[in-house]
Amino acid sequence: MFINNAKESRAVLDRLASTTIDPGGLQPEPLDVAPFAVVTANATCGEDGAEEYCRDTPGKRGIVCDVCEGPDGLSSRRHPPAHAVDGDANTWWQSPLGDQYSHVALVATLPDEMDLAHVIIKSGPSPRPLAWSLEVSSSLDGEDWRMISAFGDKEHCRKLWDLRPERRRRKARGVKNRRAEKTTCSTQFTSPRPLENGEMHVRAEAAARRVRVAFRATHAATPAQYYTVRALAIVARCRCQGRARHCDVDAAGTKCKCLHGFCGAHCERCCTGNCPETVQESQPECSCGERGACSYDDTGDILCVNCTENRAGPLCDRCLTGYYNAVPDGPCLPCDCDAEGSDGSCKPDRKHQKACSCYPGFSGPRCDTCSDAGAVFPSCLVTTTPACKCDPRGIVDPARVCDEVCECKENVVGERCDACAPGHFGLQAELPEGCRPCYCSHVTDSCIEETLPGDNMVFPLGEAWLVSDAAANETLEPSVDESGKPYLISYEV
Repeated sequence: MFINNAKESRAVLDRLASTTIDPGGLQPEPLDVAPFAVVTANATCGEDGAEEYCRDTPGKRGIVCDVCEGPDGLSSRRHPPAHAVDGDANTWWQSPLGDQYSHVALVATLPDEMDLAHVIIKSGPSPRPLAWSLEVSSSLDGEDWRMISAFGDKEHCRKLWDLRPERRRRKARGVKNRRAEKTTCSTQFTSPRPLENGEMHVRAEAAARRVRVAFRATHAATPAQYYTVRALAIVARCRCQGRARHCDVDAAGTKCKCLHGFCGAHCERCCTGNCPETVQESQPECSCGERGACSYDDTGDILCVNCTENRAGPLCDRCLTGYYNAVPDGPCLPCDCDAEGSDGSCKPDRKHQKACSCYPGFSGPRCDTCSDAGAVFPSCLVTTTPACKCDPRGIVDPARVCDEVCECKENVVGERCDACAPGHFGLQAELPEGCRPCYCSHVTDSCIEETLPGDNMVFPLGEAWLVSDAAANETLEPSVDESGKPYLISYEV
């Protein structure tokens, strides 16, 4: 709270915290929610240009005057509504001067609908108003205002609200011992003293989204013919249906910390199915079906628990690891993947057959075979002799793979005899020279082996060129195009 008398303010919160609104339920502690409210006014000084105002001051200073300026003025001379809740003891909201501004309203829009408990208004450099009322609304922009309390002298109580004036409000008592009260008009704050920083405490038990302080009359005997609010404290509780002890509040809204299996921003839903009381009408329809039991998360969304038939996930719509379903909502069947060759998971293929997720080097529907034909299951390692460095494909004598110095074939190079010489390709153990020479039409002498079948090739041929198969068993004759140039198109060479 932004009230100078800290002991009195703390006492208000402590007393309210111990007051039980609903004897059968829990309640969060009351909080000052004014810092999270949006405060507006239907009139503020300086909006129509700078204006001078004067006031009587305590002590021997007498009457002093100053200027109120609009949004473009000096910060020390601006008094917008937000200053009523900014927590700064040196700032305040101020209304304009003039008879047309005798009825001015300051409205605080709370971050959510809350249970109002107490309102404290502290004036700035002016006396407290002679006549004013405290009103609440449960909507954001409707005209459903309801007056909680009115304050004024005898004349204004009768003239403005047609209410019988009371000397003081009845002493606040616990709700259990308090009888219903009708709206009254109190004369408690009608004195023009103190001249500034006067406080007004109002007990106000009502549900509210907006709180309005409606100023109706100033003290005619003082020069300060305007209203000011230096600090506004709005003590309220979150609306948690008696199902929470704590609540988070910020400018965006409120969030109850629900107990006993309830959930939702206001604990309006039962999330476990076994709450102390049932709130079935506010729960969305359960869609878990036979897959699991229905529950709800903190936001009230459906949450399926105790999934059946080897299912998992927040909606029991996925299979456990090691199970799969061929069609959505189908039964979760065991993957039965080999433990050596897979992680145990699988998924259906295009034919709705299971396909296990194999480790590298393993293959097969169950991952129970080796990808390399030369490897042995279950290790799936190709049998090699790591200590021998010579590549048997590229050395003259394959039996000498463990020689210290490798003797390479004619078209093979490298310390291990594992690469084709420049202008050659296709290292193979069956080739006496190790690699074949490139034939690139003299365009380049560098080539690599193509392992995939390629597109049809077109070679421009001259008189010195013949085309044969790799074994030179067959020679093909070229054709001649319209320009007289020979060419050959073949699918089998």
